[in-house]
Amino acid sequence: MFYHESCLELVTGRTTRHPHQAGWSQILNAQMSQKPIGTQARTGETCPESGLWRPGNFNTTAPIAKGNRMPPYGGEAVTWTLVQYG
Repeated sequence: MFYHESCLELVTGRTTRHPHQAGWSQILNAQMSQKPIGTQARTGETCPESGLWRPGNFNTTAPIAKGNRMPPYGGEAVTWTLVQYG
């Protein structure tokens, strides 16, 4: 599948012409729906993306799954930053 065909599908909503191309469209759509690295969430909010999250300016990470509540760190509310997809 050519990249321009997948872009056309994403923009127009039109399905691909060939059945074997549908898998690539699903992969592209899944990747497009991921939150970008650097996304932030505060303690108590729902985790928007599974991955490794860094709390504030600390030099540590924690794996947090999408849909879970963002935890405190060191007993304090912090802003978590997504640094790697899970």
